[in-house]
Amino acid sequence: MDYEPTKFCSLCGRKAARWISGSPANPGRRYYSCVDNQHGFIEWHEGPTTPFIRDLLGDLRDKVWMRLLLLFSPMR
Repeated sequence: MDYEPTKFCSLCGRKAARWISGSPANPGRRYYSCVDNQHGFIEWHEGPTTPFIRDLLGDLRDKVWMRLLLLFSPMR
């Protein structure tokens, strides 16, 4: 893993945390967001994902949720 310098918010200068998106439009995509969410700074870490990757990650997420629901179902 290569060293990556710290990203700073372009609006307030504070350090931006790196997160992983869980949204259907950007599953698994990494982004930076300022700790001060009020001004809405966001910067993507890498380019957009392909439709294939979005579908694949969405399907995997759905399968994991179904397994968890079955595993913790009271009617087991």
